[in-house]
Amino acid sequence: MSIGAGAGVGGGSLVYNAIIVPPRREMFERVFARAVDFDEMADIYYPRVRAMIGASPMPDDILATDYYLSTRVSLDQARAAGFATRPVELGVDWDIVRQEIAGTRMRSAIAGQCWFGLNSGAKRSVDHNYLARAEASGHVEVLAQHQVVRIEHAERGRYAVIAQRLTDDGAADGPARRFVCSRLFLAAGSLGTTSLLVRARATRALPHLNEHVGRHWAANGDIAVTRGALPRTNAATGGPGGHFILDDLDNPSGPTSLVEIVLPPHLAAALAASGAPPHFALYASLGLPPAIGWFDYDRSRDEVSLHWPGDDPRLANFFAAARHTAGALDQANGSMTLGLNTALSAHPLGGAVLGKACHMNGELKGCPGLYAMDGSLIEGAAGLVNPALTIAALAERCMDHIIGHGGLDRRHAN
Repeated sequence: MSIGAGAGVGGGSLVYNAIIVPPRREMFERVFARAVDFDEMADIYYPRVRAMIGASPMPDDILATDYYLSTRVSLDQARAAGFATRPVELGVDWDIVRQEIAGTRMRSAIAGQCWFGLNSGAKRSVDHNYLARAEASGHVEVLAQHQVVRIEHAERGRYAVIAQRLTDDGAADGPARRFVCSRLFLAAGSLGTTSLLVRARATRALPHLNEHVGRHWAANGDIAVTRGALPRTNAATGGPGGHFILDDLDNPSGPTSLVEIVLPPHLAAALAASGAPPHFALYASLGLPPAIGWFDYDRSRDEVSLHWPGDDPRLANFFAAARHTAGALDQANGSMTLGLNTALSAHPLGGAVLGKACHMNGELKGCPGLYAMDGSLIEGAAGLVNPALTIAALAERCMDHIIGHGGLDRRHAN
């Protein structure tokens, strides 16, 4: 399994496709089994996150430009195959995209660069909203280029965070720094948070973490689907991707969905050079895989490793569902699926799952005052959508429960 994980001030939001979409109720409840109330999420927390980020659908005038031809072609083909579709909101400043189109801003979104950030400033990553507001409060200092290497118990029941400052080229910059706190919130993503916890348990730095830490992992059902032999798509333009979602809920092998994502220019050039049928598009197929991945710690190498049994027979239906959806599109449109990559993901989920490793407010069982607040809370899948909105909404929900139920002493909130 190869995973693209954003690291920086803004985390994964720096490099994601800015899609902000909730799952359907029935898919949400298949993931959370009613442990988290969908109505509460839909009425309070999903709207709160959308308002904070400033998410909105793509305006019609931008969709009508040649830069977004691929989206229009893909939408027409989905409808021709009889699939249900729905628009999504994106965390994008569309006025900046208009400036890109007009030539008054650096070409970024329209040049297929969203996988690497948008240098025009069009993407509303969390450094523009959540982190900016936290810093503006005067109570938060963001320390860029600090890599957390371990966490452990400290004196008087507190926690210590050991971080290494890095130079611009990634080398160590001076000795490691040690920070001590009474409450520790981990938001390093499924990979980062889980790795810190698994190492801390194995080395006895946090020995009371339970057996569920490091388990119940999957990659949100991500399968990269490349299609060719399409009408002209003007590939490698028009990002961020995912302007609509295709739902295949009646798939005989299991529910699945497709979201178009931008084909990066270097991949579009490679496809063209390979002699593949021209006019390409790239999608993320999203499913409901069993969360059968796990992490362990190798003491001899001081490394935490992820184990994903990609050939496990329990994954057969999940893979078949993606092939069925792609095949139905090809049959209806005379197109051709060029490849399905089942070992590439941008949506790692699990490792500190709610109700198993964590209490329902994100607090790690056995470690009072230690919380997970990211994709590690979700058991392997977000319900046929990318997980960005649900991750942020769960964090909002957890914080409401922590503060509202007296779990955080405001006198020691720093």
